[in-house]
Amino acid sequence: MCQGEPYLENDSNSARASLEDPKEEKKVYEKDGEVVGVITFNTEGDRGNFRNIYVDKCHRGKGIGRELAMHMEQIMKGRGCRCILAPSVYNEKFFIKLGYTLVPKTKMTTIYRKKLICE
Repeated sequence: MCQGEPYLENDSNSARASLEDPKEEKKVYEKDGEVVGVITFNTEGDRGNFRNIYVDKCHRGKGIGRELAMHMEQIMKGRGCRCILAPSVYNEKFFIKLGYTLVPKTKMTTIYRKKLICE
């Protein structure tokens, strides 16, 4: 039986679509030759955009999502990004654990932000 953390319950079809988008950068996590996690992201100037994360239900709760997110953050820091924006309605606990904060008064969706460079 698969067990995992429900806050990583993103739609695998959405994750697949992100993988196929040539504008998105991707990082996959493999275990025994099988892709069990994926994160997609991009950068716009000094802002990073956390686009999608998906971890297979059987592999949740093992730190894979955190490892993928930390890898993405290191890439963005290396590019001089000052912050990361992450639109999400599913992953509130996940983003809070990683140090993101809720952006107030967003009209269209729930957005979390993490500063990479403190002023």
